[in-house]
Amino acid sequence: MMIPKPSKVTHFVITEETITSKTDSDSSQFSRKDSYKKMQESQQFQGSAFGPKSQTSLISNTASAPNSVKWTGNGKEDDSFLNKNKKRFYTIFDAFKNAEWTPKLICNICLIITFFLLGLIILFIVLSALFHPTATRDLLLFPPACEECLKKNPNAQSLRSPSHLYAHYYSHSQAHFELIGNLPLKSNSFTAIDFATGWIAIADHALTNDHGVHTTCFLMPLDRSALPEMEIVMDALSQTKSEEYTQFGWQEYWQYSAESIDSRTAQSKFTTEIEDCKDARWIQLKHTLQTRDGSCSDCWDFCLPDYAVQRRQKYEDESIIGIRRLNCFRYYVPEWAKYSIRTDATGGHWQYPRSQTHTARDEHGQWVGWISNSERNF
Repeated sequence: MMIPKPSKVTHFVITEETITSKTDSDSSQFSRKDSYKKMQESQQFQGSAFGPKSQTSLISNTASAPNSVKWTGNGKEDDSFLNKNKKRFYTIFDAFKNAEWTPKLICNICLIITFFLLGLIILFIVLSALFHPTATRDLLLFPPACEECLKKNPNAQSLRSPSHLYAHYYSHSQAHFELIGNLPLKSNSFTAIDFATGWIAIADHALTNDHGVHTTCFLMPLDRSALPEMEIVMDALSQTKSEEYTQFGWQEYWQYSAESIDSRTAQSKFTTEIEDCKDARWIQLKHTLQTRDGSCSDCWDFCLPDYAVQRRQKYEDESIIGIRRLNCFRYYVPEWAKYSIRTDATGGHWQYPRSQTHTARDEHGQWVGWISNSERNF
């Protein structure tokens, strides 16, 4: 009977170094696992706070380091419009700074500056013409039909001759009206309306001396219900036709009395001095309950136009500039003491020493067909 040989037994000698090495290996594996777990948790936290990161990104988180290069969306530096203009300005500045200042260069620079200034002036003129109101409007205002004339003579012509109005935009606060009047107006006149102070100056051209200088000017408070403000007046002028036919207004309103006022006090009521009244005597017109004063036999009759923003027709919305009435009064003129007063059929004193046809002015305020009294025979 054969006895089997015993199998080989491999004996391992586990030393203290082997155990220590194994322990260090296991601990390093656990450490790597922990660090990987922490990294995953950190990425999950960042994803929950800032959204998931792209898995296809080729740029690591270290790209935001201080020495790293920053990139924009198009891969180029952000050249804004302002930065480009700055670069151009610095380029031009450096070119002038480093250039040799020859007479030719100086001449070219002066030409450039001159053309630039001319361009600014032309631009200012164009913008002023576009956005500023027209300086002068030339209008023909037809008065309503004369009902009394038709009653006296049914065959008489109902349409009367128009009055010629030049409306001037003098300044932001003043509008000037130059009127060449026809019946029912008895004279020509100039009116300055100051919207800033609320006063009106009126110069009747019949009250002038032989040199064409006004001797008398009339002062009235501005009626805001008729002429509210400059913008409304300019808007009404823009809607007024070159020939305007009216169906109402122009009636004589005898509710004023004439009282003297100091010239300095009168001129102080306007933002700018009224040139036509510079050396004139000022008379303030005040409301009164009396009508035409028949006690003053040496007084003359005057009717001045009272302008207003009114409707073209009674039931239309369009507003125009018209004459709502004639402010009438009697006034003694010292310069006319040597002239005799002639009374017409209605008892009026309208026969002025100066003819209406010889006291008209154009749109520039220049006399047209002026004849002094010394050149006329009475």
